[in-house]
Amino acid sequence: MEVVETWRAALREVANLSGWHLQDRQESIFIQHIVEDLVHVLTRGTATEAIQAIPHQVSLARSKEFGQVKMHRSQTF
Repeated sequence: MEVVETWRAALREVANLSGWHLQDRQESIFIQHIVEDLVHVLTRGTATEAIQAIPHQVSLARSKEFGQVKMHRSQTF
């Protein structure tokens, strides 16, 4: 549970940051940069190593209806 709370606090902090502008970049690349920065801050290591450690049951899916990015967990998680 401590890991979940750490992620929740980090995501809340990132959500309140100003200065993240999409401009003319692709949304997926923009999100990738945010994730890499967040992972680096949380792990003080490389983003690639941290991303590989994320369980494969967690996936990000883009909701076409609302244009939002949502996180979904599988039933086996």
